[in-house]
This record gives sequence, C-alpha cells and structure tokens, in this order.
Amino acid sequence: MTEQKNELDFLKNNFSGSEFSNSEVKPKSKVYEIFKGIASEGGVITRKRTLGQARLFEGSNTYHVFIKSLLGERFFLLPENRNPQKHEYVILTREPSLVPEKKYYWNSVGEGKILMGQNQGLMKLDWDFFSTDDVYMKLDPTPERISQNRVVDNEQNQRGEYV
Repeated sequence: MTEQKNELDFLKNNFSGSEFSNSEVKPKSKVYEIFKGIASEGGVITRKRTLGQARLFEGSNTYHVFIKSLLGERFFLLPENRNPQKHEYVILTREPSLVPEKKYYWNSVGEGKILMGQNQGLMKLDWDFFSTDDVYMKLDPTPERISQNRVVDNEQNQRGEYV
C-alpha cells in the first residue's frame, strides 16, 4: 500500500491529468494499446478495433487505463497481490476519500490475465460491469509520437486520425 501511495504522489507531483505540471522533470511513459479482439479458428487473437490505451510511467508498476467510449474515466491496472493464482492484474477505480488519513478509496472493478501460447504478448481484460470477453491489451508498447499534445497511433496517423 505504501508503494502505491508513493507512486501516486510521484504522479500527482509530476503529472496532472493530460497536462504536465510546471516541474522541470517530466515523467517518461510508454503507451499500450487496448483493443477489441477476434479469435480465429486456430485461436489466435487479432485486433478488430482500438478501444483505448494504457499508459505506464517510468518507475511505476501501475498502468493508467483510458477507454475512448468512457470519456473522463480513468482506470488503474495493478499487479494482483492477494490472489495471483486466479489472475495476474486487478482493474481499479479510485475516488477521493472523506477520511483525512486516506487519500483515496480504491474499488476493484475487474481483472487482467496474461495469455500464453499463441497469444503470448497479450493480456485479457475483464471488467465486472461489461459483458465483454474480447477486450485485450498488448504487452509491447505502441510506437508513438506527440502531436498537438495528443498521442497519435502510427498506423492510424497515416489516415490523419487521432487515437
């Protein structure tokens, strides 16, 4: 819990929402694609549509998850410590605490399971409140560039579209 608090303090002090703070040192991050996938007859998952992205800041183990259709909502993907045999990651939301001793209340809203075999390099994401079983995250960072303070996916950038 202390590690999560330190990590969140670091992000709060150096990164505020979609804008960087006035700090001289800006945190570096990597972007991971979240997509709707389709399994072929052989069981290989391929991307049908991009749903959002996860951002992992340097020195952190918490992914910040943004889903395009849920504007303004942010989820957090953390390694599971309580029951790692069931799933490797837990999807959380957070809300400000009314208790001075606690900064946030964390709510578990799903889980992530790393896939093996022919789908190695993917994590299956299951939200408790969505009835989808086809949402995945690539575990390899997406090549990116910054344009007009927005992250642009290279494949979609060729068509002039923003992620």
